[in-house]
Amino acid sequence: IGGAVGIYPFYTQGQIVNVAISDNLIVGNRSFSGRGGAIGLGSQAAYTYNVLKMQVVGNIIGANRALSGAGISISVAGAGDNFDLLIDNNLLFDNSTLGEGGGLLFTGSGHVTGQVSGNTVTQNSAGFDGGGGIRFSPSLTYESAFTAANLISWANLNGNLSGAPVTTYSDVEGGAPGAGNISVSPSFASGPMGSFYLAQDANSMSPAVDTG
Repeated sequence: IGGAVGIYPFYTQGQIVNVAISDNLIVGNRSFSGRGGAIGLGSQAAYTYNVLKMQVVGNIIGANRALSGAGISISVAGAGDNFDLLIDNNLLFDNSTLGEGGGLLFTGSGHVTGQVSGNTVTQNSAGFDGGGGIRFSPSLTYESAFTAANLISWANLNGNLSGAPVTTYSDVEGGAPGAGNISVSPSFASGPMGSFYLAQDANSMSPAVDTG
């Protein structure tokens, strides 16, 4: 797993593994036979009770390819696994898979808590009904403290958001169930590091500015 970065907690027996991936440009990687074209986090069902805390913050993740979860893949395989995650303020664009989760994929049968927030997920693609932007698999247990909010998932191929209805206060093309979600063009604008800034000038103001 993980075309660029692979994290594989193996039978931690309650010992917490801490991982931080921040402020990187992760572009053009491949994981054709596995998950996570850019970043792959996965455990194994045969060796459960893995405990992990991971932060993925402030990264630009683009043009990666994988069997599934082309941008970021979170695979919590063991029913006794518990991953505490902060996935915040990342840009995921132009990642592609023929499976599920073009930009961001949560899958498995374990437990997740933490926060997915402030990410822009755009122009990714996945297989039919596979969450071209983001997929939160309903097979996972999302703890009561888990939040997925202040997200933009727009202009992804074969779905912008699919799976468990955990997302709130986000801008999702085509709409999504959940408190505060909207479906209004985010009005992307070009800037010094790419094409996915939010317009905020005298001529245009993105509906995603100062909201959520």
